[in-house]
Amino acid sequence: MTSALLLLDFINDLVHADGSVAGDGFYNEAKRCNVLENAARALTHARKEGMPIFHVVFGFSEGFPEWHPAPKLFRRVPERRQALLGSWGTQIHDTVAPLPNERIIVKHRINPFLGTPLETLLRARDVDKLYLAGVSTDFVVLATALGAHDRDYTVTVLSDCVSSHDERHHDAALMLIERIADLQTSEQFVNG
Repeated sequence: MTSALLLLDFINDLVHADGSVAGDGFYNEAKRCNVLENAARALTHARKEGMPIFHVVFGFSEGFPEWHPAPKLFRRVPERRQALLGSWGTQIHDTVAPLPNERIIVKHRINPFLGTPLETLLRARDVDKLYLAGVSTDFVVLATALGAHDRDYTVTVLSDCVSSHDERHHDAALMLIERIADLQTSEQFVNG
């Protein structure tokens, strides 16, 4: 079985104290749960093991050509000039910054399989097992777990490497995820 680590939306807008939605709870929850430090530990281990690593980044191009007004979650993004690709806000946080040989997947919706080359790149590397870390548990992590499950991947969510904007949504998402994926801590992943 070939495994890959997916690091999902560890962008400054979400997990940095100065991020555009940090005040919505994302930064405080990530900090409270030590998500960045735990994800960095998992990332270091995956690199040592030679595991394929994919960093997934959410954002829109200048002028927001990929944006649509219908998705409720993104309705105010253009007026707030949030999630602009190439800006500081969509850069991956320094704690889990990619190395030059690690692929960055840019997505314009929650699900990283939608409209991206992610599945093609995973299949090209014969990956059949995915480890997931990211923010937020109730959106990108849940969507990725569901998408991967439906594409016949074995999925493990690193439970201390994910968080949401509040504990209630995080816990509810993990309850759902556990029905389709395994849960494991970063320590279990490293000491496997």
